[in-house]
Amino acid sequence: MKRKGRRLSSRRRRTLWRVLIAAVTLFLVNRIFLIGLLFPIQAVRHCEEREGTGRTAVVCRERAPEIGRTGLVYLTENEKVTMLSAVRLSLYGWIEIYGVPVDCAEEAPIHGGWWSLHQSGEASLFYVFGRVDDPDVGLLQIVVRHNAEAPKGNDVWQPLGFEWGLEREDL
Repeated sequence: MKRKGRRLSSRRRRTLWRVLIAAVTLFLVNRIFLIGLLFPIQAVRHCEEREGTGRTAVVCRERAPEIGRTGLVYLTENEKVTMLSAVRLSLYGWIEIYGVPVDCAEEAPIHGGWWSLHQSGEASLFYVFGRVDDPDVGLLQIVVRHNAEAPKGNDVWQPLGFEWGLEREDL
């Protein structure tokens, strides 16, 4: 009976040792090669490191099937930055696709940024994001324009037809 008890203990020890080796290997692969991420938030954290924003908190998360079936878009922020980032699940685990930070360190009533995804020459996703720091802002009007070339080098800003108005409750 003592031998069976020792065998079971030896098997447990071997199993725990193998699990520990697998966990350390996964950790090293995650940190060195940036692959094998198990959760989407890990890819967002890698994006934060690459952009130098520091640790941010998730404000909202949205599915984006235009990026891929598993595409997710995160809006995150901290005291100094607001960032829009996208991740998707691939063969190698969760990977970051992009990260667009907006510097909010300076005092301003509104900080904003945009990002668009182009596929086959057409924009399939367009995000406008930011932060409103002034409590007196009651209405935010967003108009998207492009720079059209005019004769003699004069630039003309023409609206693209994208226009949104947001009340204070929606901000």
